[in-house]
Amino acid sequence: MGRRRGRDRQQPMFPPNAWNCYIRTRENLPRTTNAYESWHRRLNTLMGKAYPSFYHVLQLLQEETARIHQDIEKLEAADNDASAAAATGHGGLGLLSLEASGMRGAALQQQ
Repeated sequence: MGRRRGRDRQQPMFPPNAWNCYIRTRENLPRTTNAYESWHRRLNTLMGKAYPSFYHVLQLLQEETARIHQDIEKLEAADNDASAAAATGHGGLGLLSLEASGMRGAALQQQ
């Protein structure tokens, strides 16, 4: 690894553990920070100025926290609805989510 100098190799500038994504990919984790960069850009856009006041930033963070909690509640409600539909055998959404997970056949056999 690294460039050759005579018989010895020079250490690489960035070691493989700093840039290798194999473990993150194997564990189904994000390989980039795009989600964080996107959220940061959203906050900067909401602030609307380069140097907002402390209280303006505080208000925006409180509003953003409330919005995130609403999004979490919506996702949990949708997940509960899909689980209930799959358990009762009613509703296409439940079977669709089971089909995406590869378990649709097992659910249909139980009906």
